[in-house]
This record gives sequence, structure tokens and C-alpha cells, in this order.
Amino acid sequence: MESFSLKDGAGKDRHFSVKEHLHPIGIYLEALENKDNGYQFAVHESLDVDQKELYKRLVDKVQTGIQTIHIEDGQFPNGQKYQTMAHNEVIGRLNYDPENESTPLVIIDGKPYTWE
Repeated sequence: MESFSLKDGAGKDRHFSVKEHLHPIGIYLEALENKDNGYQFAVHESLDVDQKELYKRLVDKVQTGIQTIHIEDGQFPNGQKYQTMAHNEVIGRLNYDPENESTPLVIIDGKPYTWE
């Protein structure tokens, strides 16, 4: 299994493992961050694709995807901490919490957030 590391928009190292899936209609490469509820990216192409080029497309997609920080931490003058959307847009994915399957998790910037 291939792996690679890149720095995100905050300068933090992110480590990914790449899984390859063969399907009757093509090749599917998936980059999974090496932590629970981390970043996930994928690319898909036909069976006759240059696999080195597909791998490069996946790495480029990961690099682009981890550069933008969607949630910023802040602090009010009274010391209370808060989180806010950085650019009035949030990109993430929905997942489930194995501890409480009835409560979804929202994964943003490679970090899980509860529905609350």
C-alpha cells in the first residue's frame, strides 16, 4: 500500500494511505488520512488509465483539498472560545459515531464535529 504526507493550510503534517480498488468499469484510488475521522479523497478512471498519472491526480486533489481551512478558532474579549466558518463556506462529509450510531458526525478539516 502506498502512502504520502503533505502539509495542510495550517502547516500541520497530514499522513495518507492509498487504497486501490479495481472495478469492472475502472480503477478507484482512495487516500485516507491515517487517523480516525480524518480527511478522505478519491479519484476514479477507466481501466486503461496511466496509473502513475491517476496517482498524481489523487495527490494533487489531496493537496488542494487540505489547503483551505474551513473552521477557524477564535476568542471573545471575555476569554470564551468559539469556532466559526472561515469563508462562509464549509466543505466536509457526514459520518457516523460508532459510540452513538443515532448521532451523525460532520467531518470538516479532517476533524469530527458532533451534530450539536
